[in-house]
Amino acid sequence: MSVVKSKSPVTKSKFIIKLSSFDIKTLDGVIREIVNRCQQAMVECSVIPMPTEKQLFVILKSPFIYTIARDQFMYKQHRRVIFVKINQPGQLNDLFKDFQIADGINIEVKTS
Repeated sequence: MSVVKSKSPVTKSKFIIKLSSFDIKTLDGVIREIVNRCQQAMVECSVIPMPTEKQLFVILKSPFIYTIARDQFMYKQHRRVIFVKINQPGQLNDLFKDFQIADGINIEVKTS
């Protein structure tokens, strides 16, 4: 009679990190830092660029006589999503313990 040893299941925690910013250079710098930290800790991560949200504002320069003269203002909000798979439960705290996020970047972390 053979005895089969059962392996303990490895639980992987999945985290979704959503980042958004109006400045693409600072956003890419933060993304690069997160990916470098994940690679150093041997953690699986993947970065997905999301569509850029654009909004256009048109303002009349003169409301009465020169109604054709207008000013246009536009802002773009760049977004990225990072999927992180962690083997050990406390590893996320160790990864981002002393992590500094630049001003103007919105971050949202979800577990799944």
